[in-house]
Amino acid sequence: MGNDLRHRPDHLTHITFLKVKWRLTVQAMAISRACAVWFHPTQQIRRTEKRSVHPDIGRAGTGCVSTISPKFASSISFHYWGAIMQTSTPSYPVCIPMVDAPQPNTHTWPATSHISPTPLGIVCMGHSTPALWISANTTWYVFNFRARLIRTLLEQGFTVTVVAPADDYVQRVEALGAKHIDLPMAGGANPIRDAWLIMRFWQLLGRHRPAILLSFTPKPNIYGALSARLRGIPVVANIAGLGQAFANENWLRHMIKWLYRLALRRAHVFFQNLEDQAQFVAEHLVEQDRTERLPGSGVDTEHFSPRAGRSVPGREKGLPTEEPFTFLMVGRLLRDKGVGEYVEAARQLRADTDNVLFHLLGFIDTRHRGGVTHDDIRSWERDGIIDYLGHSDDVRSHYAQANCVVLPSYYREGVPRTLLEAASMGLPVITTDMAGCRDAVEDGVTGLLVRPRDVDDLVSKMRQMVHMTDDARQRMGSQGRGRMCRDFSEKLVIQRYVDAVRRLGVISNVA
Repeated sequence: MGNDLRHRPDHLTHITFLKVKWRLTVQAMAISRACAVWFHPTQQIRRTEKRSVHPDIGRAGTGCVSTISPKFASSISFHYWGAIMQTSTPSYPVCIPMVDAPQPNTHTWPATSHISPTPLGIVCMGHSTPALWISANTTWYVFNFRARLIRTLLEQGFTVTVVAPADDYVQRVEALGAKHIDLPMAGGANPIRDAWLIMRFWQLLGRHRPAILLSFTPKPNIYGALSARLRGIPVVANIAGLGQAFANENWLRHMIKWLYRLALRRAHVFFQNLEDQAQFVAEHLVEQDRTERLPGSGVDTEHFSPRAGRSVPGREKGLPTEEPFTFLMVGRLLRDKGVGEYVEAARQLRADTDNVLFHLLGFIDTRHRGGVTHDDIRSWERDGIIDYLGHSDDVRSHYAQANCVVLPSYYREGVPRTLLEAASMGLPVITTDMAGCRDAVEDGVTGLLVRPRDVDDLVSKMRQMVHMTDDARQRMGSQGRGRMCRDFSEKLVIQRYVDAVRRLGVISNVA
């Protein structure tokens, strides 16, 4: 009867299915193993070399990447992957866990059955000084917003490498004393490009082994931090606003939240406003004790001073009646920044208010789907609504010629640098009652807040600013200047970064 069963069609089908399943399983394991080998910069690693890095790590692998177990090859656990990858870099600088390192806010090695979590103190083998990486979506951003941080870190005895797409600012970054690694980052959500980006982050981190990664802007915060986490490299991330990624409840938002949760699990995260910090904690994207709030990017109050760039005679003594009242909007020219509302408000004010100018300064981002176009600018200028000033690396002279800075943004900002710079130069500001924007303004004291996307409210507040006395505007600007010096100085922000780096155990040679 047993022999008869073997000839039954359903029994044969079952046997065939098992054979196919086994073959597919074996093939999948082989492919996974091959991928793991491909990811490694070296294929043969001596057992003694691995144990010289750390005794626990030496027990995590087998001494040869090609002998990775089928269990690892089939599961590809994030934690196990991270542990294995720590064994592959004896030939270049390695971050070694030190059991006696300070306890607070410490980074820990991936928790696995082979490695026990330990506080992380950093000793960089092969470097005379600890190597810090700063990564952002443009080199332009790093130079314009983090130049002082780079200078301070270099003065503190660290080496600094900027990892960002190459642009016209590479030489300026290198002139500061930093190195530069070109890492292209395309905008938007493209799975293929993003997979390539995380692979490149992975390869670069494995090749250079920095002591710590300081990440800015979304893609470095996600893909850079995730790669660093798997490599066992500490991360300090900066969340400077959420943009439109969290604006709608859709699949993209859920995907981004999931990625943030993976990437920032062990990172120390700086937030620029309370709303973003509270949201990330409430949705369990980060742990509360791993977060801090910063006053935006900070502002160089010496560089942006009331007298900097001043070119209009008599402005310090008050606005002469014959001079036009000048509004200025500064920023990347995106619809979500409120450019359309600003233009429409200017159109209405020009119709019933004499001697008022409306300036627009900023970069035209043609790659962004929400960007203002060149045709839009030409149309507004042709109608005599605004004066477009182009873009500038030194905006102080433009601030100096303005009476009030306007930013009607409904973009999910961090704390807009424009508002901090304007206030530091003693200018009153008008902005929206939105997360980030409201942090930079005390309504009625240092400026005025308006409802988002409300042109009528914007027109009303701009008209109020025009008809305000010179003394009242100067008092408002002076109070804004004092608040910037007291609470938003760039020196405070930089010191917080230095403190965070040292808490993670990264010690310079001049510490």
